[in-house]
Amino acid sequence: MATIGIHYVNAALQGAHRQGLNCRELLLAADIQPALLEEPDSRVHADQMTKLVQLIWQQMGDEFMGFVEPRCKNGTFALMADTVSHCHNLDGLLRKGIHFYNLFTDGITMSLQCRGELAEVHISFANPKLDSQHFYREFWLVIWHRFPSWYIGESIHLSAVELDYPAPEYEAELRHIFPCQLHFSRSACKLVFQRSYLDKPLIRSPLELEQFLTNSPADLMTIPGEDHSLSAQIQRMIVKDTNDGLLFPKIDVLARMLKISPQTLHRRLIADGTSYQQIKNHIRRDVAISKLVKEQCSVEEVSRIAGFSEPSSFTRAFKQWTGMSPRDYRSKD
Repeated sequence: MATIGIHYVNAALQGAHRQGLNCRELLLAADIQPALLEEPDSRVHADQMTKLVQLIWQQMGDEFMGFVEPRCKNGTFALMADTVSHCHNLDGLLRKGIHFYNLFTDGITMSLQCRGELAEVHISFANPKLDSQHFYREFWLVIWHRFPSWYIGESIHLSAVELDYPAPEYEAELRHIFPCQLHFSRSACKLVFQRSYLDKPLIRSPLELEQFLTNSPADLMTIPGEDHSLSAQIQRMIVKDTNDGLLFPKIDVLARMLKISPQTLHRRLIADGTSYQQIKNHIRRDVAISKLVKEQCSVEEVSRIAGFSEPSSFTRAFKQWTGMSPRDYRSKD
């Protein structure tokens, strides 16, 4: 059900645009309507974003997507993944993977440092001006969090993430990607987590790794960060099996399910900068996009699943969420 803010679609195209690629054709080939780029609050399904990144890799022949110099030939990440597959634990994976890229390119410098009970993956980009919208820095951080998490079979709980630029307008989206302490305007980018993770064994088979690389970057986008926030708990409780339609319990029932009082629930949601109504709207939006794009459900069926009494009400809400009607959103014309 994962969806991604349109900012990341815009930002991902920056390197392709500099190289003279036809960005409109890239979007259409990824089943993304170009008009969505003009709607700052719109979102795309993770499958659409995956397809867009794959197309950029294919047409540019550059896994760095034009955001790091020199370019990185397609297949480099797969070679690194094969190299680290012979390691026994996460410590070996990170050290060997970091050594691999430090030998391969001067465009990105990485290191693994341990300080007391914490481990830190430091990442510096030689020319961050090539990545003015921060897309690749964030993507690289996602890779080096999600890939190791996948290999040990559990999401690495991040203690903090440091970024080498000021807090952006899309900070809320960034906090969804990295549900931990965020620190901006630092000298380098950094992932911080408990040192004990380094002893975790690698559990994936060669066949699983082959499938992971075939789907890449799909799993990197859908393996979640470990979000323990109240909002995330509520979403997980509601979004289980959506085929029979979303069911939203009343606020007092929800509070009992969470074993807190309605007053405490309301207060904690306010402290998180949200509300139960906002959470419901976000769930409806993401489920609707997923059903339209991934499962190709009819507008009428999506309207029912999302909990609308009639398709016209759903269409109005969908326009507020994305800036276009459900049919236009999915149209390939």
